[in-house]
Amino acid sequence: IESELGRPSATASLERALELAPENYDTRRRIALALTRAGAARGRELARALLDENPFDEELRALFAPRPLG
Repeated sequence: IESELGRPSATASLERALELAPENYDTRRRIALALTRAGAARGRELARALLDENPFDEELRALFAPRPLG
């Protein structure tokens, strides 16, 4: 999935998967990570909502950790 994210059709496919399984935490998590890694703001929105559900998810928390300068 992530290798195709530069293409509009890949992003649309992820959004469609989200529509089909809106209550599936694992699906939403995988989509949030893939979109975030591709630089899509929608991924960070999803990740933030998932952290509200599970604040102990270290991989999602790392997305919002301060980055060192330089």
